[in-house]
Amino acid sequence: MKPQSLQQCLNLPRLSLNRLQRAVVNRLESDVHIFSTHFFTNLAEDGPEAVEHWTARRKKDPIDIFQKKLIFIPINRDLHWSLCVVVNPGAIVNASGEHKKQDDPQSCMIFLDSLKAHRKAWVQTVVMEWLNAEWSRLEKEKDTTHTGDRFTKKTFPIYTPSGKFASFNHVASSVLIQ
Repeated sequence: MKPQSLQQCLNLPRLSLNRLQRAVVNRLESDVHIFSTHFFTNLAEDGPEAVEHWTARRKKDPIDIFQKKLIFIPINRDLHWSLCVVVNPGAIVNASGEHKKQDDPQSCMIFLDSLKAHRKAWVQTVVMEWLNAEWSRLEKEKDTTHTGDRFTKKTFPIYTPSGKFASFNHVASSVLIQ
C-alpha cells in the first residue's frame, strides 16, 4: 500500500514540521501526543495502572487521549528502537457501529520496526490493554448495549509497513510531514 493511500485510508491529519513541534509544546491543545520511551517500559512491566498518572496527573489539565488524532509511543527494548503510532483512538466508537461510513476515520495502530525485533502482536496487546483501561477510567462507554473491551484485534487493526516503508523516517517524510 502506498503511503498516500494509507494516509487517505486512515484519514490521517497532514502534519507540517512546525505543527509537530507545536504539538510537543502545546500538548494539551494539540491533536498529537508524544510519550517518552519510559511510558511503554512502565506500561509493559507494570500494567496500565502504572502509567495512569501520565494522562490523569493534573486535575486542572488532564490529557484525554481519545481527543488526539495521533499518539506516538516509542519503544526501546533489547538495544533496539521501534515506534507504535495509535491513530484516531476516539474513532473506536465507530469501529463496529451500524452507521459507519466508508469515509469515517479508522482507529488503528501503525507499528514501525525495521528489523522486526519486537513482537508486534505483543505490543498491540499491551497498547490495547492500556487503551481499554483509559476508556474505562474516563468513562467513555455511553453505549449500554456494548459489553467488553472496545479495543480488540478485530476493532483495532495493526498495520506494519514493509520494505523501505518500515522506517519511521520514510513514513514521516512521505505521509505525516507534508
